[in-house]
Amino acid sequence: NLKGWHTSDGMTYLYNNDLLQYDNFFWPTVNAYRLPGTTVEDSVTATQNRNSNNSWVGGSSLLGKYGTTGMFLTPYGTTLNAKKSWFLFDGKIVALGASIYNNDNKAVSTYIDQRKISSNNSNTFQINGVTQASGFGTESSPATFTNVNWAHLSGNVTGADIGYYFPGSPTLRGLRKAQTGRWSDVTSGESTVLRTQQYITLWKEHGNHTADIDSSYNTYAYVLLPGYSASQTQAYATNPGIAILRNDQHVQAVRDTLNGLLGANFWNSGTHYVPFNGDTAYLSSDKKSSVTLMVNADTIAFGVSDPTMVNTGNITIRLKRKASDILYIDPAITVNRLTPDIEFTVNASGLNGATSQLILSAAPEAMRAAASLPSLMQEAQDVAEGFSFVINSTQDPLAIEYTIRSEKKAKGQLAIYNTSGSLIGKYQVSYDIGLNRKMLPVMPYAKGIYLAVLTTDGKVYTQKYYK
Repeated sequence: NLKGWHTSDGMTYLYNNDLLQYDNFFWPTVNAYRLPGTTVEDSVTATQNRNSNNSWVGGSSLLGKYGTTGMFLTPYGTTLNAKKSWFLFDGKIVALGASIYNNDNKAVSTYIDQRKISSNNSNTFQINGVTQASGFGTESSPATFTNVNWAHLSGNVTGADIGYYFPGSPTLRGLRKAQTGRWSDVTSGESTVLRTQQYITLWKEHGNHTADIDSSYNTYAYVLLPGYSASQTQAYATNPGIAILRNDQHVQAVRDTLNGLLGANFWNSGTHYVPFNGDTAYLSSDKKSSVTLMVNADTIAFGVSDPTMVNTGNITIRLKRKASDILYIDPAITVNRLTPDIEFTVNASGLNGATSQLILSAAPEAMRAAASLPSLMQEAQDVAEGFSFVINSTQDPLAIEYTIRSEKKAKGQLAIYNTSGSLIGKYQVSYDIGLNRKMLPVMPYAKGIYLAVLTTDGKVYTQKYYK
C-alpha cells in the first residue's frame, strides 16, 4: 500500500449493513491523510517498515461482550504524542484522546470519520438537526461547524445509518465532496483508470501545541452510534448515558451509566485513580493497564490486562466496593480482600496482553444457599464419564442455549438460580445420544451471573454463566 501511512495511527473500520464501504474503489479514492479515527500531523507521510517505540497498545475485554482499548501514539519520525482510547459498550463506541502535542511545527487533527457515501450523493447529513448542503467545504477552505452536539449520516443501505455525539459541543471542520484516485496510486502495476467516489469527512483541529497543558486543544471526545436514526441520535445526545470520568495524560476512563460498565486505561506506572460518585479514588491501578468493569446489583466483574506485554510482575487493582464471594477467577489473579474494599493482583508475566477476569458476588450470602441447592459446588465436579453440560452464550433475552453430550437418551430438569440463591425458573429438557444443542424459551430476566442446575439420570450438574 503506497498510501498506508496512517492505517496504524488509530484507523477505525466501522462495519455495518453497508458491506461495500471498504470495497468499490474505497482505497484508491479515500484521502489517506484523513483516515477515520486517526490523529495525525497535517500532510505528513510515513517511512515504510518502521515501528513506534511505544509498547502501550492493546486493551481489555469482559464477558466476551465489552471492551476497552487504547494506544499511546508516537509515530516514527515525528514528535507527535497522543493517548487514544476506545470504549465498546452495548453498540456504542466512545472515543477519547488526550495529551496531544508535538514539536514539529505542524498542525494536528483527529479525524472522526471519512465515510464513503452513495455515488449519487443522496445521503442526508445533519448537524444538530439541521440538514447540510449536498456539498460543503474545499481542500483549502473546509467548512466550519460550531457547537456541534450531534450529527447524523443516513446510510447507503437500510440499517447503515450512523449517529455521532460530541460531549462538550466542540468546533469541527468538514468536507462533502467527490474524491478521485487510481489503483496504481495505491499499488504499483495496478489499473490507471481514474475512479470517483463521494465522501463526507469530519474532524477536529488541535492546532500546533508543543506541550500538554490539558486544554481542549490537547483532547477530543466523541461517540459513534452505529445504526441510530436521526431521532435516536438526538435523543441520545439529550440524555447520553455516558460520563467521562478522566481524559488526561495519566488515565482515560468512561462510565456507561445505563448498564454499570466502566472502562479505564492507565497510561503510566504509579498508582492512579478513577473518580466516581464523589469518591476521588473509586478505582485504581498501580501499573500500566487496561480495565473493563461492570457493577450491578448482584455482581462485580473485572477484565484486566497489561497492553504493553512487558510487565513481568503484578498489577494491583482496587475498587471502593464490597463483595461477598468469588464466582469466577482466572489463574493469574490473586484476591487480597473483598471488604471493606476490593483488592486483587494480576500476575501479568507471560500473559502477552491477554485479559484476566474476576467475577464477584455483590449480594450478601450469595451462592451460600446450601439448603436449597444441595452440595451443588461439590456435585458440579462429579461429572459422569461420557456426559457434559454447557450453557452457551446467546444474545436472545428470551432463550437459553445449552449443549448436552451424552451416551444415553434421557430427560431432565434445568433450574436457573441467581447469585443470592433465588430460583428464577425451572424447565423440562430432553436429549438424545450424542451431541445435543438446543434453545430453551425462558421468561426474561436481568443481566448478571446465574447458576444453571441440571438434574438428570439421578445426578446433578451445574454451571455458572453470564446473561
